[in-house]
Amino acid sequence: MNIKFFDIVVNFIFIQQCRLCNRILKYNENFVCRNCLEKELNPIEDINVYDRLFFLDEVYILFYYTRIVKELIHAIKFDRDFSAIKLMKNLIDKHISLERLPEFDLIIPVPLFPSRKRSRGYNQSQIIGKEISKLTNKKIYENILIRLKNTKPQSLLILEDRQHNIANAFFVVNSKREYITDKNILLVDDVFTTGFTTNECAKVLKNAGAKNVFLFALATAVL
Repeated sequence: MNIKFFDIVVNFIFIQQCRLCNRILKYNENFVCRNCLEKELNPIEDINVYDRLFFLDEVYILFYYTRIVKELIHAIKFDRDFSAIKLMKNLIDKHISLERLPEFDLIIPVPLFPSRKRSRGYNQSQIIGKEISKLTNKKIYENILIRLKNTKPQSLLILEDRQHNIANAFFVVNSKREYITDKNILLVDDVFTTGFTTNECAKVLKNAGAKNVFLFALATAVL
């Protein structure tokens, strides 16, 4: 069946509304209408690594955490909204600047605790990583970095408690260390705020032999 025709039929049967303005979406629109997408999306031109994130060698982020990105990430993480996942992949494909990415050897997503991944059905950072893998022809490894602790969501904690909450939450599987020894790693996460989570991941990876750890995140709320 023609994909375009299939999308039209699906949209006719399952009418979808823009999550921001409630307008009925066209067959080629996902999650939000084109008008809201153009008005609300705010790509980032550049970003500097904060001094406190000394285990991260470089940070690359696509968007500011505007209302549309907040709705998009929330729908992916908590609503299992596959139209949001489709839009996220399209935005990565369109806005990522491959020439600005540092040279890296492999991709590792920030892991979820197993029970949280099971309840959600997927790891959103893994989805982002797979899209970058497709664009760069670099392998993504999902079972090298493991989450040991079922930590409280960082967003629910005050700044002073976030670093303690995430401390010693990750480890590298001993049998997988050879994959990262002297390698440049692209660590992938959805949202960059304080950076404590990704910095802890970078620390663990470097202690296990990684040469450099770069961060790619979909959005940031701190600039």
